[in-house]
Amino acid sequence: MNDGETEQRRAATHFVGRDSERRMDGVGIFAAIIIGILAGWIAERVLNRRHGLFTNLIVGVVGSFIGAFLAHSIGLRWGGFVGSLVVSTVGAILLLSILSLLRRR
Repeated sequence: MNDGETEQRRAATHFVGRDSERRMDGVGIFAAIIIGILAGWIAERVLNRRHGLFTNLIVGVVGSFIGAFLAHSIGLRWGGFVGSLVVSTVGAILLLSILSLLRRR
């Protein structure tokens, strides 16, 4: 593989953020969607909520941005499916918790 092909492949397998520390390293777009759905589903179960598949996907994807930002801020590095799922789930739980607090006001 030449350098151009390597860069294209690397760009195609990253999902979140601009820096390599803020990306879902090692997962493609299909895996990122699965991670988003799972993270949203886990977050709704932890917080005893009931959402649909699409809402879980949105919560999980937004949660992945929040989780990636927080992980990057504290210097935590993760990679692959499991690491991305953990970071996304933490972000999704935090998102749902914040939305719950705002809704109470």
